[in-house]
Amino acid sequence: MLAHLACLANFFFPFAGVIGALVVYTLRRSDPSFVRENARNALNEQITLAIFNTIVIVCAIGVLASLMFTAAIAQHHRGQPSAVFPWQLLAYFGCFLILMLANVTVAIISCFAARTAYLGRVFRYPFAIPFVREALPLA
Repeated sequence: MLAHLACLANFFFPFAGVIGALVVYTLRRSDPSFVRENARNALNEQITLAIFNTIVIVCAIGVLASLMFTAAIAQHHRGQPSAVFPWQLLAYFGCFLILMLANVTVAIISCFAARTAYLGRVFRYPFAIPFVREALPLA
């Protein structure tokens, strides 16, 4: 249950959900399959979310750089401040809207996953990429 709730740490520290889920997974890897499966699924979801967040942040930085570049070029050529292109502002703030919506959605799903784990069932995230496969049994 704690591995699923580690997602909420993302709102306070960037990428803290991955660290929390990884700690729970490594500490509970030798536990029964129910605990191990829930921790593995939570870790896969946090890794997927971290990759998505990184891609969106890089896109936002690229849009901001193009916004600043076009404004600087227009001011240099005309000698007066230029208007900002609305599509660039829309794309810039759209990146952060997508980022916020994705993180809130995953946090809500993680709360449902934690409740499912509390009830004794394994929760599988619908859009997690399975980076961490089933662990091999310890010898």
